[in-house]
Amino acid sequence: MLGRLAPATARMYLSSARPFLAWLEDETGVPSPAARVGIGTASRERERKPALSPSEAAIVISRLEERSGTLSGLRDLALVRCLMLCCVRIKEAVVANVADFVEDPVFKAVMASGIPVMLEAKTASRLEAYLSMRDVSACDPLFASAAPRNYGGRLTARSVSRILANALEPVGKKPGEVNFARTAIEAALAGGAPEEDVREFARLRGYDLVFQGEKALVRRSTSVVDAIAKRMGNVGLARTTAGELRGMLQGLDDDEPLSAAVESDGSFVVSLYVAQ
Repeated sequence: MLGRLAPATARMYLSSARPFLAWLEDETGVPSPAARVGIGTASRERERKPALSPSEAAIVISRLEERSGTLSGLRDLALVRCLMLCCVRIKEAVVANVADFVEDPVFKAVMASGIPVMLEAKTASRLEAYLSMRDVSACDPLFASAAPRNYGGRLTARSVSRILANALEPVGKKPGEVNFARTAIEAALAGGAPEEDVREFARLRGYDLVFQGEKALVRRSTSVVDAIAKRMGNVGLARTTAGELRGMLQGLDDDEPLSAAVESDGSFVVSLYVAQ
């Protein structure tokens, strides 16, 4: 049975049984079988998932901006920015209420797992715009369903996964292939944020340091969101057609819509835009 479980789950089950097995060994003299159970190490597959490059992230956001004229489109834009640029986790976005959006004179944040996660300016403005389009109360879901049968209700993790799948289509990715938190982390580090601040912002270690004081939290988070904005600001997007890039894009019609991203190092990225 343990062989079919993840290593961490197997260890948890085995630790629960060890006191009984130890007592049984003392009473009967029969050696505990727990000593003979081997448990492998945890898979690192999740940590190996790559981040989106700044150019890919810019393409994703650009496509979402184009569809942000509706309530659901603006919701998707705000949601993806929170996940991709602010290290908010999917489960945290699902359970968050409107009251968890903190609007402070100094910063704006989303309460995630009881901790305020600062939002970079554009993400905060998109979230504010989304909330302004809804008639909400403090206990309503921060990100609500727009489906007729569940209008205004809480999104599910599956719903969020579908939103992410649609958002990633222009760059040919799937949600399970991308580490969204790493996208924000790498953008922050590339933008010059101190590693210590990034680790704390992304909650990569114990939460105790976060509670050293609100001023320290704001100072550290500000350096990170500024660095993310700086790195993303170094990506230039341009619309072009396959006709202008015929030598590079054989097989496409001349009027096929594309997204082209030019990074600060001069690298050029082209993505086929699949209309929804």
